[in-house]
Amino acid sequence: MFEMTVLEFVRRQRLEKAWVLLENGSPNVNQAASLVGYNNFSHFAALFKKTYGVNPSNYVRDVAKT
Repeated sequence: MFEMTVLEFVRRQRLEKAWVLLENGSPNVNQAASLVGYNNFSHFAALFKKTYGVNPSNYVRDVAKT
């Protein structure tokens, strides 16, 4: 009916919040992962890359250039 599970919805919300935090340059990648509820940085980085196609550290570096 909603085309995604509750777990997937929560995961997307957390990753979207991390994306915004990183885009605004507030925290570093580890802090952003922690702020959105990921205790395992490797897991966060893998999900971020799977979702957005870019490693979170590379995203931060690319955003800083602009």
